[in-house]
Amino acid sequence: MLRPHTLFLASVLAHFTCYVHGQQDLHCGHQGSLDPELISRAMAAVDLRDGIRYVKTRVVIAAIDDGMGGTTLAAQHADVQRDLDHANEIFAASGTQIQFQVCAPYEVVVDQNLYNVGGDLSIFNLYREPGFVNVFYVRQLPGGFEGSGGFDIASVIFSTQRPDILVHELGHVLGLQHTFGPDELVDGSNCLTSGDGICDTPADGGYYLPGVHIDLSTCTYIATETDANGDLYSPMLNNIMSYSPCAKDAFTPGQGQLMRYVLDSVMTYLLQTPNGVAIEPFPLAFCAHDEAYPVSATPLPGALSGPFVQDATLVHAGNAGNTGYVIHTPTQLPDPGLFELVDAFNLPEALFPPFTLPQSTDSLRQSFRAGRDGGYSRVEVRLASDVDLSYRLRLYQGTDLDLVLLHDTIAPWPGPGEHLVPFAIPQTVQCISGTDYSFVVTANAPFTVFPLVSGYIEQATNNLSPYSVWFNTRVWTEMPCQQAIRYYTIKAVPERPVLNVPLALCHADDSQIVPLSAPDGNTASTFLLNGLTTEGFNGLDLGIGTHLLQHIYTIDGCTDTLSQAFSVEGPVPFVYPDIPAIVCSEDAPFVLGAEPDLGVFLVNGQPTEILDPQQLGLGTHVITHVHENALDTITFTDQQCCPDLYTFNAFLTVGTTAWQAFIPQFAGELAELRIGLELFGFQRTLAVHLRAGQGLGGPILLADTIDTNEHDGRFFNGAALPMVPGNEYTWSVERLDADEGGVQPFLRYSPFDAYPQAASFAPGVDGDMALWFQELITQRFVCTDSTQIDVAVEICTGVEELTRPSLGVYPNPFQSQLTLQGLTEAASFSLHGADGRLLEQGVLQASPTNTLDLGHLASGTYLLRLWTSLDTRPRSIPLVKVPGQ
Repeated sequence: MLRPHTLFLASVLAHFTCYVHGQQDLHCGHQGSLDPELISRAMAAVDLRDGIRYVKTRVVIAAIDDGMGGTTLAAQHADVQRDLDHANEIFAASGTQIQFQVCAPYEVVVDQNLYNVGGDLSIFNLYREPGFVNVFYVRQLPGGFEGSGGFDIASVIFSTQRPDILVHELGHVLGLQHTFGPDELVDGSNCLTSGDGICDTPADGGYYLPGVHIDLSTCTYIATETDANGDLYSPMLNNIMSYSPCAKDAFTPGQGQLMRYVLDSVMTYLLQTPNGVAIEPFPLAFCAHDEAYPVSATPLPGALSGPFVQDATLVHAGNAGNTGYVIHTPTQLPDPGLFELVDAFNLPEALFPPFTLPQSTDSLRQSFRAGRDGGYSRVEVRLASDVDLSYRLRLYQGTDLDLVLLHDTIAPWPGPGEHLVPFAIPQTVQCISGTDYSFVVTANAPFTVFPLVSGYIEQATNNLSPYSVWFNTRVWTEMPCQQAIRYYTIKAVPERPVLNVPLALCHADDSQIVPLSAPDGNTASTFLLNGLTTEGFNGLDLGIGTHLLQHIYTIDGCTDTLSQAFSVEGPVPFVYPDIPAIVCSEDAPFVLGAEPDLGVFLVNGQPTEILDPQQLGLGTHVITHVHENALDTITFTDQQCCPDLYTFNAFLTVGTTAWQAFIPQFAGELAELRIGLELFGFQRTLAVHLRAGQGLGGPILLADTIDTNEHDGRFFNGAALPMVPGNEYTWSVERLDADEGGVQPFLRYSPFDAYPQAASFAPGVDGDMALWFQELITQRFVCTDSTQIDVAVEICTGVEELTRPSLGVYPNPFQSQLTLQGLTEAASFSLHGADGRLLEQGVLQASPTNTLDLGHLASGTYLLRLWTSLDTRPRSIPLVKVPGQ
């Protein structure tokens, strides 16, 4: 199929008149002088065809390089599919007998000029394919318009809220006008020459202001404007071609009749078939965890193919975030055989008197390039003569001196006036795609030809004018494009973890944690802790061990579960083998130690690493071992306003101050304050303060003056100011720099009730509002445990006390049990290894016999130390443990 690269001619551009109407829709479409004669013929014509006209449609999505090796598209494939579905639904429901069939994958064209269309709409002609309705999705159209339509091109800016934009532009492509016209009379007496030129479309004065002309709550017309006769307008507010702000979903029967006439009798170059290939509509988006979805299509039998199609089902698992498509190719062509199709052509726009330059001549030579293979049927040329004559056409292959005559034929004079004169060509004369041809028309008297300024033609010249004449060629060929394609999306649900839960909590931490997740896009959110719904928890109540927190959330109709494991950490089990219960007052200082080697020591409340008995003095002293286990540090957004809402601008002129109050939800230290500030790259001097309370009257807690040109300011980074939940704070920003005539900086704000917790102020803004900001806090999670050890400092003389009762220890050596005999009062004991390590300690009760179970000890030598209240120093008894029998 040919892709033209010729000029987008002037009159076509003239007919793309765009309209901006207060709060109304923005469209480009046909405007200008209608051809009443053509419309009259269309309205009087009887449909010569039964059944649906399946119009072949082609989609081009403009894109730009994203600078990271990828592309940014003006619209996603599934978004375009939504609009096409909506168009076909409305065309079907309105009885138009027209459907649009896309038979090839959408084309993505990386072109900055197509992505952002400027004032020259000729960019569309670079990527247009003759024979199709060409649908372009772009990011920008001239003047902020949201769509344009004319000839065989519809261009659209995708709107999430407006699926009817494409329908409106397709109406323009098929010859429909806007319904409004200031001169149209309500009684219909001038309906053919005013408004949209269709008499069953009610007169529409173009008055659409909500609340003034239309009650949007009921979508009823309340205007009091009248036509020239004084009759009140009563327009059809749901007509697709109106500018009504109401939902628009219908064409009138007359509009359908005109569009059918344009397809059948005017825009005959558009490919259309009596039989369609269709994929039964299925959802445009699936969640990654959805079950496989069955797909059906017509006609059958046929083959369904696509990247995620298996056995006529759509498979979603493992394919999240992808754009999928389904292609249906019938086994047998629905339209077999040869069809007579328009190939090369130069025709005027559908509903306008052609912008022509009539010329009288006795000879015309016109060249053209073929677009498809087949056998010629005829050549049709617009000619005129008031005298009886015969027209002769000779068809050549070639354009200049290399002409090869293919056929020579005569067409009799059709009568006075203009006629599209047909010249029959035998089917045996072959048309070869991409080949240049010429035809020469002569007659036995002068005649008139019609060069068209408002046409499209590829690689064409003639001998009379810089513009090609009004003609077309028809060939017998197979119907192309007999398959269908449908796009959809497998949605990837973004992760929404719990932001304020650390990797570990302390077993003694009774601070309540209320799960917090980023709210972006969430429509439902539930938290489960160890399988049970929770609204808050703490480490003290949970108990030592691993716990599972799950966030079940819904975004854009897809529900996902994100699981996070965390632990509650217990105290570290410490032993102190080098710290005896009793030391002598004359002992040398020694290093305090613990196993494992962590934490710090305090003796009698004073931090130290050394225990010095001589300095401490006699008596019992308290050794405290303190261990602080750093578990995790997290930073998250505690309070924010408006980043996902549509925002407005509050300009910050020199010497003005804006402020926003807020109330923290969680305890922590201020990590950073982010403010939605746009400086446009100009260096600015800003004074930023954080105050206690609401407004500018509270005490200043933090202050900074900075010079910056960065977008979205980040302030007080690492300030570590404690934030108290429930207390009110206010941040403010004041502009101090001199105005150098650059663009005024501004803060973003929302006029909606997006952040009701506290007040705000911005220069030049009245009423309730909230400035865009984020307050981030840092929380640190630690587990602190302490152990208390009593150490007695005593005088050790080396002389055994006579008052000490006798004591028997047996057997010695021993195997597992050791018996102590003769204790008349309680005694403390400690058992040490040969290296002095403390292995056992405890208290023995006053009893004739005490038994120690020491079977767990290894064979070897040990030292038992024993003392009572009568002892001034402990008794030491060497022991030997031998293996058991």
